[in-house]
Amino acid sequence: MTALEQLADRVSAALWNLHPVWAVAAGKHEYDGVVPDATPEAEEAALERLDRLRTRIIALADLDPDEQIDRDRLLGLVDL
Repeated sequence: MTALEQLADRVSAALWNLHPVWAVAAGKHEYDGVVPDATPEAEEAALERLDRLRTRIIALADLDPDEQIDRDRLLGLVDL
């Protein structure tokens, strides 16, 4: 698994924890009935995690053209 693929998995998990309905829509039934922690502290922690992931995604080097497109799409998800 490439570094980009690993980061994509981490971004997916971070977004699914923040928005479990998205996870269920993606077929991740372990999120069925999950209610996100909507406390300000939990939301701040989730946003900080996404910001750290964003920094790591931007730092990826030596990507081929297809991977660059995937990286840009992944950044778009992080910036939602």
